[in-house]
Amino acid sequence: MASRMSKTRLIIMVILIIAVGAIVAIVLSRNFSSPSEHNELTMIVALDENKETFVNYCQKYNNPRRAIPFTLFIDSEGLVRYVKIGAFASETELWDTLHNLSDSTPQPQEAPNFTLLTMTGANTTLSELEGTPVVLNFWSISCYWCRKQLPYLESVAQQSAGETKVIAVNIVDNAASVRNFFGIAIP
Repeated sequence: MASRMSKTRLIIMVILIIAVGAIVAIVLSRNFSSPSEHNELTMIVALDENKETFVNYCQKYNNPRRAIPFTLFIDSEGLVRYVKIGAFASETELWDTLHNLSDSTPQPQEAPNFTLLTMTGANTTLSELEGTPVVLNFWSISCYWCRKQLPYLESVAQQSAGETKVIAVNIVDNAASVRNFFGIAIP
């Protein structure tokens, strides 16, 4: 009788593990739901496949474990005013941070320049955005919290109407995977 119960428990555990695995696979495979009707993104999505820019920013801004999401707020003069390691709990928290940057960093540092390939095949260079505040976010598709806050970042890009640029830098996935994740077909 004890043997039969342990086999039943084992079967139930296996079924539960398979069910949880299926749920995780579904969640990971979901495409980003852009607020845009046509799946056109307002934020710039760039790729840092060799992680050079990411590592440089991690070293300069005290992220030794290279945790993501990793977000930096750069003012119109190119100075980093705020660094967040981890996800924003809500879109409101992101907006509040953006609106309260003036006194966030007593001694802001100049943001290192970079040029990265975007998922559309164009280049984006930080120094070319001088005069415009930038929200710089490092993320990956496999990071749940990264995916959770992408709609917040897209909302900032859309609602600021170009007054603030948002650059979401993927540090793991290739261009095709990122385009597929966002549901955007690019020839």
